[in-house]
Formats: sequence, C-alpha cells, structure tokens
Amino acid sequence: MPPRPSQHFRPLVLLCAFSLLTVLPTLLYLQWSSLAASASLPLSPNLSTHLAWLTQPINFPWQPLSSWGTGTGSGACPADPWQAPGMLHFGASVNATRWVPFPREPEAYEPGAWVDKIEELDVYWAGLTEGEMEDLGAPERLMMELKLGGGEWARGGSVLFIGDSHDRNNVQNFCAEVGGVHSSWGGHVGGVCTVERLDLTLVYWFLYGLPDQDFPWHASAEDPPKTPEGRIRELFLPQMEDDGLGQFVPDLMVVNSLFWDSDHLFDKYFSEFGIKRSAQEGLSFQEVRYHQQRASSLLRLLRTLYPSTPTMYRSRHLRASNDRGRIMRVFQLDQGWRAVCEALGVRVFDWGGKLEGYTEYVLRFCCRFLAGCIRDWHGVWGRC
Repeated sequence: MPPRPSQHFRPLVLLCAFSLLTVLPTLLYLQWSSLAASASLPLSPNLSTHLAWLTQPINFPWQPLSSWGTGTGSGACPADPWQAPGMLHFGASVNATRWVPFPREPEAYEPGAWVDKIEELDVYWAGLTEGEMEDLGAPERLMMELKLGGGEWARGGSVLFIGDSHDRNNVQNFCAEVGGVHSSWGGHVGGVCTVERLDLTLVYWFLYGLPDQDFPWHASAEDPPKTPEGRIRELFLPQMEDDGLGQFVPDLMVVNSLFWDSDHLFDKYFSEFGIKRSAQEGLSFQEVRYHQQRASSLLRLLRTLYPSTPTMYRSRHLRASNDRGRIMRVFQLDQGWRAVCEALGVRVFDWGGKLEGYTEYVLRFCCRFLAGCIRDWHGVWGRC
C-alpha cells in the first residue's frame, strides 16, 4: 500500500480542490456556446442538460428594483424585506430590534451619497430613526403591534411548530410578550400557547432528532418513543386530544430538526460504530443523505396528517461552539434540508441567516423571530 501524503500538504490539496470546484462551473458556462455549436463535439444527454441548466438566467432571492413593492394580479404579494440584503439594527429595547434592508437604488452608492471617510463618522450616532427604517423598507414592528393590542390580521390563526428547544423557547417567549396563556406538556414533549383576544393558537412538538428507530444509545436519558413517527402517534396526537385539540388543523406548519441530530444522533452513532474522522470533515455525503430521507419522511407524514396545510422549514443558526466540528455538521444538515424543501415544494423560513455572528444573542432572539418574520406567515396563510 503506497504511503499516505504528508499531512503538511493536506491544506494545500484541499485548497486546490476547492479552487477547482469554484472555477469549473464558470469554465463550463463560458465554453457552453462553442461546445453546443460544434458538430465535432457531440454532447451526452446528461452533460447537455447540465450545461443548459448552467446557462439559465440567475434568479436572485430578492425582487429586482423594478418590481419591488409591486405586484400583478389578484394573488400578488407585497415585497418581502426579509429576502432583501440587510442587517439587524439593535434598538434600545427587545421590541426595537429590526431587520433593515440596505438601500436598493443605484443613487445610494454614488460618491457623496453617504459618509465615505471614516474620520467623518459620527461617534455619537444614536442609530436609525423609525422614519429612516421605514424609508428603507424595514418590516413592521409586529411584535410591538401584537403587544399593544394590534394584530387583527392574525385573528383565528393557528400554527404548529415541530422542532426542538429553539421552537419551544420561541413559542414560550412570544406567548409571554403578547400576553398569551402557555400550557406545557413537558419540556421535551410540547405545549400550547393561546392568545385569547385574537383566537390565535400556537402548538409546538418536541423531537429528539430524526432517528429511524428507538436506539438505546441515542438520547439514552430520554424515554421512548424517540422516532418522529412514534412521538407523533403515541405522544403528540393523544395529548392534543386530551387538551381539546383533537380537531385542530393548523393554518401553517414550521418544521426543523438539526441540533439533536448533529449533537446527539450522529455523535452517538460515531461512538457506537467506532467511526474515527477529523472534526473538520463533518458528516459524509451518505450520512447527510440518510438525514434527508428522514426529513422527507417527516414532511410526508405531516402532509398526510394535515394535507391542506402549507409547510415551512426553519433554517439553522450558527452555534457559539465548533466543538467536534458541529458547526460544519449543522451547516451540512441544513443544506440537506434545503434540497429536500426545494424538491417537495416547502418554503424556507430563513431566520437563522439573520442571526449569523450574533451567537451570544441566540436564545434572546428566539422570541423575536416569531413576530419579526411573521410577515412570512401572513403570506403562507393564503392572504397573498
């Protein structure tokens, strides 16, 4: 067996491989015209299809300026500021934190349109005013609106969250902020928040990741059932029946499963089967595909239970620690989820992308995303 290359050269090899992966699609794109036109270079059906796909116009996730804030037809939605490039602007209170899009007009980036010398920056600047944020297209202060008695648009609505402690904390904190009543079935089971004045109901189910069996080595401190199928059948639905929610049909489902899979299921899987792998490598393609299959099974089960209810996937946020390469794992699993969602027509609720870099605020942000991204609910509920 030939000797392995020195570990000293491994970073260089990885860099070269990454560079090749980055450049190759561009080269294929540039060569497509000449390849397609040349009779002497017949293309295989697979290559032809792939190159044709590479030449399609780029579809940006935000709307172009020409269509921003406008719509056509009776079913048109307003522009979604959460899909525009921007940043979190921290106000003086929890409810003042806003997602503020950056200017979209070309004139905003002309010379002299903004301070472009660092010594001229106002060190006493108090931040954007409410009017300035509105001019930039910031989302409404929906959390404050709900807290102060508004939110008629949400009347009679219901949402089912399927996930982990992040979803539980989101619902609990949101419930406290808007004066709702929270009822817990147990921290690792689920619960209900009701906002009586709006007839608004939020239900959350707690998952132990997406294992396909009740493995004794996975979540060993927790009682079975541990699979999503078992927990839904044996815990969640009976508990809802006991709470008078047997006829509950949500207007929207928000689903997620990442951290229990990364930190528990795969951690214990590595240990149980003696897998030795560098933390920098994260999960293998095969392992992520397994998780995708389990995610797909969960989505199909939920659609069987509630066939008329639209579903959204709540994206990941970056964790504070990369111990054992778990940031890489969560990123990989999140990418897997996104591919499944694209294949199954599930909308991505990209709250995690708004929190990147704000690791010390992760738990404090939980209650904000419910109101902050509530515009997305508004659209999915069929009002757009």
